[in-house]
Amino acid sequence: MKIAVFSDVHSNLPALEAVLRDIRKAGVARILCLGDTVGYNAEPSACLARVRAACEFVVQGNHDLACADDGSIGDFNEMARAGILYSRKRLSAEEKNYLRGLPLVKESGGFGFVHASLDEPGEFRYVLSVVDALLHFSEQGMNVAFGGHTHKPIVWVMGRKRGLEIMEAKARVSLAEPGRYFVNVGSVGQNREGEPAACYVLFDPEKREIEYRRIAYDVEAAQERIMAAGLPKILAMRLERGR
Repeated sequence: MKIAVFSDVHSNLPALEAVLRDIRKAGVARILCLGDTVGYNAEPSACLARVRAACEFVVQGNHDLACADDGSIGDFNEMARAGILYSRKRLSAEEKNYLRGLPLVKESGGFGFVHASLDEPGEFRYVLSVVDALLHFSEQGMNVAFGGHTHKPIVWVMGRKRGLEIMEAKARVSLAEPGRYFVNVGSVGQNREGEPAACYVLFDPEKREIEYRRIAYDVEAAQERIMAAGLPKILAMRLERGR
């Protein structure tokens, strides 16, 4: 019974709808979201409604929290700040309360789920370097955990013999060898691996195998909605560049 795990929708409705269609065709048992449903792009409320309807659970991302509050966003770059301010104006009080109440970490079926890192998850640290990964694994007791946040799919492995390694996020990746795995599922709404596709993961717990699914969607429609919303043009341009 496969599990669909996705992250970082970032208010990109055409991308989310394409992914949900693909998930329905796959006939999965469970759908899980690793946060940052909102921010950056043009349709935060519509994306949040679909995620809430489709997913068994959702964990909290840094953009979710920033869009739900009215506090300082000085730590975010200019593009991120524009998306956060836009989302704050369009999310209802109920939607903001929902986002504020999301858990930072979930454990289910013996697997872990977090937006960023299990090392102080509320700090939303990126797992990009060896040091980042080692800090994360210092807190990962389960064999397999899933995260997002970087928008870059990758599998970190803490092997019993060879120590820390990286596995390429190819179409299918086996997690069967002894060790602990931290799977970055990529991003639905703002891919940063150099291609304009929505990325998510199908996980087969019995086979201990993941499948990275890269789904084409109507990028032009997403760009048109960004421009119509008055958001920075670069947010539209980066969707086709995958950067």
